[in-house]
Amino acid sequence: DLAAERAAKLKDKFAPQHVANTLWAFAKTSHPDERLFEAMSEQLPRVLPRCCPMDVSNIAWAFARAKVAPRGALQTLAPAATKSMPGFTEQGLANVV
Repeated sequence: DLAAERAAKLKDKFAPQHVANTLWAFAKTSHPDERLFEAMSEQLPRVLPRCCPMDVSNIAWAFARAKVAPRGALQTLAPAATKSMPGFTEQGLANVV
């Protein structure tokens, strides 16, 4: 997929919200590109410390919805989700449970 290829190439320039929105959008299509999820998971250590609670919950939801779990992604995501828990809305909480 051309869009997934392009996003994977630009991944180093993505702000936290861009990573969250991209993962969410590709998961929503029900045809997630595993290479894209792998590329974006490499960015998690860089972006998660700067993510707002909504972005963290959207990233968690995207990985769950896509049924794609690149190596180390969930281990990186879990502490960020725990830290963001007080700021989650009801929907955000539902996304990570």
